[in-house]
Amino acid sequence: SNYAKGRAMHLRNCLKTGSKPAPPAPPAKDEGYSAHPAPIVPQAVPEVAPQPIAAVPLASSSRIPGLSKSKRQSEARREARDAASAINSDNLTGARKHIEEALAMLEGLE
Repeated sequence: SNYAKGRAMHLRNCLKTGSKPAPPAPPAKDEGYSAHPAPIVPQAVPEVAPQPIAAVPLASSSRIPGLSKSKRQSEARREARDAASAINSDNLTGARKHIEEALAMLEGLE
């Protein structure tokens, strides 16, 4: 397509000149693409005050009685991975819950 060819030319020129490529907006269905796209002007993003996160009740490692040390460590690792995944998804409440679950699994293992 003309859009892909024009974009490739733009990126190649940026590589040659060492300039940073600007991401162009995709053209509308009835518009063509110019090899020299108009510069994109960054728009101001309004600042949003951080919202307090609701407290998540602490988990108790006693909810799974009789787990061996290695099983509890394995569960803690799984919860930590889930926490990292929740952070990547901007799910801070879920991330906090998984971190607290992981810490609860580690209670008393020292």
